[in-house]
Amino acid sequence: MKPVPVGTRVRVSREGGSHNYSLGSVVTVSRVDDDGTFKGIKPTGEEGNWLRWEHCDPAGPSLWEILSASLPDHTRLFLNAFEGVDQLSLRPKIGDEILRQLPDLQERIVSFMSSPAAAHLSPNTSSTTDNEAP
Repeated sequence: MKPVPVGTRVRVSREGGSHNYSLGSVVTVSRVDDDGTFKGIKPTGEEGNWLRWEHCDPAGPSLWEILSASLPDHTRLFLNAFEGVDQLSLRPKIGDEILRQLPDLQERIVSFMSSPAAAHLSPNTSSTTDNEAP
């Protein structure tokens, strides 16, 4: 593969050298050296070791890039607040900020969990009331 600009996504397709990337993983080019190597940001968010261009192939657009192009703006913004594919989880910083804006959240959760509606949702649901210790 020929060198590409910083920010480009590439797929690690071959073993070799002392790189610490998983074979098949898609990384984002973060630094380019003039000796035929580059560093990439792994899916975990950490930067890996130097990697040779010939150990990679172009990755193409991500599934998110393809899907988000056809989504309405409000749906794209909503989904962009989450991480994950199979099991979405709210991005921690967004979740923290939302929770800070809900001062009565603990009371609302306890109230719901002690209601009949929550009985089938969790095997650990007990019949404690607001006045009892959890």
